[in-house]
Amino acid sequence: MSNLTRALFELFRDRFFETGQESAEGGEARFYQTLGLLAVPGLFVAMFLIPGFMELAFQPPGPKVDWFLRQHRLFFPTYSFAVVGFATFLEWDRLFPTRQDFLLLTPFPIPIRALFLAKLATLGRFLGLIFIAANAVAVVLMPVFSAWVKQARMAGVLRLGFAQIVATALAALFAFFLVAAGQGILINILSPRLFRRVSPWLQMTGMSAMVLCLLLFPVWSAGMQPLALARPDLLRWFPLYWFVGIYDFLLPTHSPLFEALGLFGLECLAVAIGIFAVGWFLGFAHYCRRTLESEDLRPPTVRQNFTLPVISRILSNPLERGLFHFAAATLARSVRHKLFLTTYLSAGFSFALLSAISVGPSGVIISRDGFRTVPFLLTFFVLSGLRAAFQFPAELASNWLFQLSATSTREAGRRATRLLVIVAGLLPLLALFLPLNVWFWGWNLALQHLAIEAVAGLLLTEILFWNLDQVPFTCSWFPGATNLAVLVGLHLYGFTGYSYRMGDLEARLDRSPLELALVLAVGVAALTFSWRRQAAADPVRYSGEDAELQILDLT
Repeated sequence: MSNLTRALFELFRDRFFETGQESAEGGEARFYQTLGLLAVPGLFVAMFLIPGFMELAFQPPGPKVDWFLRQHRLFFPTYSFAVVGFATFLEWDRLFPTRQDFLLLTPFPIPIRALFLAKLATLGRFLGLIFIAANAVAVVLMPVFSAWVKQARMAGVLRLGFAQIVATALAALFAFFLVAAGQGILINILSPRLFRRVSPWLQMTGMSAMVLCLLLFPVWSAGMQPLALARPDLLRWFPLYWFVGIYDFLLPTHSPLFEALGLFGLECLAVAIGIFAVGWFLGFAHYCRRTLESEDLRPPTVRQNFTLPVISRILSNPLERGLFHFAAATLARSVRHKLFLTTYLSAGFSFALLSAISVGPSGVIISRDGFRTVPFLLTFFVLSGLRAAFQFPAELASNWLFQLSATSTREAGRRATRLLVIVAGLLPLLALFLPLNVWFWGWNLALQHLAIEAVAGLLLTEILFWNLDQVPFTCSWFPGATNLAVLVGLHLYGFTGYSYRMGDLEARLDRSPLELALVLAVGVAALTFSWRRQAAADPVRYSGEDAELQILDLT
């Protein structure tokens, strides 16, 4: 690396962690905390597999042992692929120079090649640290645990560790080059302005796919053996299975089918690298020259008036209508919050699928009891996801307008935000649940279930937003470690206790019309009390700092 490329690398590395609310030092500290969290799943899964390895420790080699090893090794390439792919989509635009780069670096005679290499090195360092954090524990523990099994013990711990590193590294490289190759194609066929417009949608789709890929792992692993026995030719269409073949390719116990899959995965990786190299070689300089010229300097416009007549009637206070419109418009145009909500809802959708379906010898089976939990599970994720998204700042420059408003009270913000959640979150979900309930239960039970789901969703909204004391997107405050721990516990209960208990309650109410009427009446009464309560006119919070020491930063 030349001195120029090294200097650019250090510049881009520091800027990599800068955000609108954090310095590079604060962003880097948060990044290293995230790396620690990424190491936890590998540790938990490796420890979870110990009983299975011990059970097979004294069994002779055979097909049962082979499939056990493959199905449990599958997790680690899948995790590596999903994490690195997710991070690549998240940092989608890090290989491109920004307007700030052009303004600062254009006066200097910097070759395009040095700029690209510095950008690539910065992103590579970022993804490399993520890969190491995600796989370090498994690389140490899995070879040791696998060596308990006679069939794997023949390879030795070092060879098992080498196979673990190669399989997970190739999966991570394929994820990165797959995304980067797609970018290389797009920058050659789209203009910079059009590319920037489609990028958020591609990011949301890709990040959602990576979350589904990881969280639906039980489905992938359960379906591998039936698919290999019935239609082995179809395994080539599932990249997650390719890298399991790397183990068979490198270890003494061979399977012709999975060796072929591993070789096919290497060929696909080579194709992705080739497309990446050609696409970026042809398009990067062209894209850089046109980026500054095509920079859209027009202010963003909101084409839709979110304060519809029916909403204006519900929110009679002009301040409440203003808060509603501000929060809705910000949510509609903030790419960062869209990415967060897409990821969050993808996790909820994955858990809903895992609750409703199972893979058996006869194929995919839909569980009636599991299907009952799906509406409550998705409702919980949508409402809690919006509650979390509102806490993260997006428009700090608008902070001053609300602070200067002497009538800003906590109740006004809570009413406006609650209505936004109902309109943008709960009502679309109920519209989605109705045809699903009709298809699964018939019209009579479908309408009954819809009433239960509506009342439960409204009550959950009141609980989640009961103590809301801020205007969404304007508070310069991030949840701390304590709040994070509380949120993790709440969500663990939400997609286990809440959804399953509500599903059990719904099943009981199907058999007792009297209890159904009583539960709905109590729910409506609780909602009426909550909507009519007169909360104290407490001030809205705009900063995590002490009120007397707040600084109104308008820069």
